[in-house]
Amino acid sequence: MRRDVLPLLKMLDSATAAEVLLEPARGVDPRKAVVAIETLGELKCAEAVPGLCEILTTIPDEEIKKAVCLALANIGSPEAIPSLVEVVKTKKLMGFSTVYSNSVRAAAT
Repeated sequence: MRRDVLPLLKMLDSATAAEVLLEPARGVDPRKAVVAIETLGELKCAEAVPGLCEILTTIPDEEIKKAVCLALANIGSPEAIPSLVEVVKTKKLMGFSTVYSNSVRAAAT
């Protein structure tokens, strides 16, 4: 389905694409959220960076967090750097990350 919709989304301006895709990215269905987040990354939608950074800190699902880190890296906006650095530098407690798994931290690098 995403392959069918991606060309249409590319015709939208970035702000509209961000608005359209951030809604399912924040939704309750993790699969739809990951697809929306991946699409934002493929579109290199810089307008979505603040929303993606918010998702990174508020949604507990690990797959969503990984997708956000990869999308932010793909977008390449300097605005995302503080959030990605925070993921990588998360302190460990007794050898375990208190917020981010190793796979999420790896995605942020």
